[in-house]
Amino acid sequence: MNPGDIVLISLPQPGGGSKLRPALVLAALPGPYQNVLLCGVSTQLHLIVPNWDEMI
Repeated sequence: MNPGDIVLISLPQPGGGSKLRPALVLAALPGPYQNVLLCGVSTQLHLIVPNWDEMI
């Protein structure tokens, strides 16, 4: 994974189970664990949280 890639990640859902959701890879984090910083992607504009979400 590289910064700028769109990936599918499995996210837990309320009530159990999980769903694949898109995310943008922002950066590879330093350290031995190969962690990455992700940003969730959604088309659900009615769910925007003021002063938290960024619409692009």
